[in-house]
Amino acid sequence: MKTHELSPPRKHGLKMMAIGSVAIVVAVALNNWLLPKLGYQLAIGGMFAFAACGAYFLTGLIEIVTDRSFVYWGQKWMELKGWQRGLFGTIFLLLVLAALVCLIPYVA
Repeated sequence: MKTHELSPPRKHGLKMMAIGSVAIVVAVALNNWLLPKLGYQLAIGGMFAFAACGAYFLTGLIEIVTDRSFVYWGQKWMELKGWQRGLFGTIFLLLVLAALVCLIPYVA
């Protein structure tokens, strides 16, 4: 019986998710433990580290779920006509904003 092996995009995505997870844990530990001991607090600019770690993690998740590299999706996006990218980008932005507006009362 043949064992199931992960495809290369899924292996790469799993590595990206692992690295992103470790980076998030390190960033949270630095923010909650080390910086207060040194008398520092992150400003809005310092929060970009969290966003970068999360984006890296989500890129790996996309590769695992779709079994395609992120570069493939980038090429597909660029193959769209300009008006299509504008329309889909605007719809995506509106959906994200709607989700944030709906979730903020539960998080805050």
